[in-house]
Amino acid sequence: MDLRTTRTATAVPTSANTILRGLGGLSVALLALTSLAACGSDNHSASAETPASTTALAQEAPVPPGTPVNVTLHEASDTAFVVASDQTSVKAGNITFKVTDTGKKDHEMVVLKLDGTAFDKLPIDSSTNRVSEDTNVGETGDPNLTPGETRSFTVDLAAGTYVMVCNIEKHYGLGMRSLLTVTP
Repeated sequence: MDLRTTRTATAVPTSANTILRGLGGLSVALLALTSLAACGSDNHSASAETPASTTALAQEAPVPPGTPVNVTLHEASDTAFVVASDQTSVKAGNITFKVTDTGKKDHEMVVLKLDGTAFDKLPIDSSTNRVSEDTNVGETGDPNLTPGETRSFTVDLAAGTYVMVCNIEKHYGLGMRSLLTVTP
């Protein structure tokens, strides 16, 4: 039986509002735990038993799964690499990317918000042979995917045009890019 691991990565928040919402949720959870502890019995004697409700750890809720987008990364030849997606258009909201490296080389997947530049015409830095990740909204993370590995991540995408790329040195230039349109 072939067992493979699937890791889930959560996208790094890219806006101050997202960070503040996350901190607000944590503050509410801590306040609720403090209130529970304060609402204990009037018996202030030491007890060997501590109610589970007062010892629970506050955890931020996981990002709910979204519209699935299955992506494969592979080499069609030595000079043509591919990002293949089962979706070219999705509705705005949580999008869950399930990315599998079906090739023979390591790959990664980065989702970039386009600013008007065509998805296949992004400038490639001559010193790194990579495109800028300044508009990165989510990615498979480090380390790179190895052949046969699958990794998933969920991001909240607003309406707009995005490109899914492998941004390992030279891979974008060899064709590892695919357009994704997000509709309202």
